[in-house]
Amino acid sequence: MLNGAPIGTKGMANPSGWMTEEIFVESLKHFVNHVQPTVDKKALIIMDNHATHVNLQVVDFARKNHIIILTLPPHCSHRMQPLDVAVYGPFKSRYKQAMNNWLTGNPGKPVTIYEVAEFVNPAFSESFTISNICKSFEKTGIYPFNSNIFTDDDFLPSSITDRPNPSSLINDNSSLPSILQSKVDLTQSDNILDQPSTSSNLNSPSTSGIVNKNITKEGREELGIVSPEMVRPFPTAPPRKKK
Repeated sequence: MLNGAPIGTKGMANPSGWMTEEIFVESLKHFVNHVQPTVDKKALIIMDNHATHVNLQVVDFARKNHIIILTLPPHCSHRMQPLDVAVYGPFKSRYKQAMNNWLTGNPGKPVTIYEVAEFVNPAFSESFTISNICKSFEKTGIYPFNSNIFTDDDFLPSSITDRPNPSSLINDNSSLPSILQSKVDLTQSDNILDQPSTSSNLNSPSTSGIVNKNITKEGREELGIVSPEMVRPFPTAPPRKKK
């Protein structure tokens, strides 16, 4: 499986094709053998928080071998993980080029796992360069440190969730908009409840009927509640056919 692989390569495989805790620990051992971190010169590993990366076995090994593990927030590795930003792209294109060259020289022969290392060798040497690695840390703002590396446009995809939680507004009577207070008496009216209750505690499950029965379309908009019909209104009925 390692035929033609770069010098010092360690081969590990799993029938499912996915990373496991055991394989990742073996990868860390390979990392320690080459980097040799010490108490005075610790190593920092930046990675996503996949379950195989963050578990007791990995954390114990990292602490014993002077490794600091820094995990990224979810769904951010495409912008904050150095390898993803400036290294993996060139690596994939050169790997594909090496595979195409092999297919051209071996017509009719399928690619197997035993050819992978042969494709990786030239792709690795041409993409994992000092220039690409330094650029990857610079583009992510890690080094040199740049807290303003991302603009407001980069955060736009998360704006859809940057709104008050409607349930918190309903539980707080004082924060309800006036349009709702004029229609619903949250502390006295039993009509807003799915089941009658003598309790004035708005945290009780029986207040689930508020939105369904009493809050108008304007009230939903003021609360920040978005329904499917507000995003894509129901189609109007076609005109009646004349007899």
